[in-house]
Amino acid sequence: MPRGKRRAVARKERVTIYVSPYMYKEIRKLVESGEFSSESDIGYMAISMFLNEYKKEKEKKEEK
Repeated sequence: MPRGKRRAVARKERVTIYVSPYMYKEIRKLVESGEFSSESDIGYMAISMFLNEYKKEKEKKEEK
């Protein structure tokens, strides 16, 4: 990228959730293994997957 030009950074909003101790341990294992860079990355992926699946199911119901 040429000097002086910056990419626009997508603005993000904060969401706080609570999970069981078991789920938290599993999340920490994934971060510590290096598979994900942070707990936030896992949450972002999980919510993205949920929203995509939710929309697909909703569209299927509307087609009927």
